[in-house]
Amino acid sequence: MGFTLMDFYSNNPGSAYGLWILIAEVGICGVLPAIMLVSSGMRRNPGLLFIAVTLAVIGACLNRWVMVLQVQAVPVLSFESWFTYFPSWQEIATTILPVAYGVILIALSYRYLPIFPQEPELNPIEGGK
Repeated sequence: MGFTLMDFYSNNPGSAYGLWILIAEVGICGVLPAIMLVSSGMRRNPGLLFIAVTLAVIGACLNRWVMVLQVQAVPVLSFESWFTYFPSWQEIATTILPVAYGVILIALSYRYLPIFPQEPELNPIEGGK
């Protein structure tokens, strides 16, 4: 019972993973931002540059997600069927935690460290002037 790459994208009834995820990963979030980033005219436009970089990051994340899902979704025994994976709340929380920690760290640094000297009301360390 051998599985090919396309079995994950097309031969999994009842699952949320189809050919659309391959098109999104490779086409929309891979080839499209690559073309946008190669073109110097699009790189000079800040809006298009932001869109291209965002699509590239989403493509990298989508690639990692698909690589994990393929291993977990493929049936390994003859009596098993395709499995749809959804992360538990613990996995979601440990993904969000570093981002939340970074936001808190930046907010506290902005408020309490003298990194913006042109705003004296935000920097009370200078002697209360």
